[in-house]
Amino acid sequence: MPEDDPRNPGVIADNVGDNVGDCAGMASDVYESFVVVLAGTLLLAAVFNLATSLIRLSIVLATLTLVGTLVGIQVVRGEVKGKDLAAAAMGKLNLALYTTIIVAAILVAVYSFLTFPLMEPRQSSWQIY
Repeated sequence: MPEDDPRNPGVIADNVGDNVGDCAGMASDVYESFVVVLAGTLLLAAVFNLATSLIRLSIVLATLTLVGTLVGIQVVRGEVKGKDLAAAAMGKLNLALYTTIIVAAILVAVYSFLTFPLMEPRQSSWQIY
């Protein structure tokens, strides 16, 4: 029997392990990028001695976008129905993406307008948003 024959249980286990490893690796890369960007933002804010409200802004934005992501994840839950399962699954994933973007944008807008009212004639909460 050839080495990569699908009838070999070792090949199936190896493919499953590779798939799990690839998914976990991608998730850890996304998490690492998220944490590195947040840590870099906080470091630069501390180095340039920015206002506390601006330092808090980076943490709150990260938190609000994560809340938007959690809402978007809930959209994906449930059974996929239809004749073309691939198209139905992609439609559900696209709906989750759009939901995440809209919820995060609304949360960030609310935070921006409540925290940063008109500061100067040239700077406003719209610019922060």
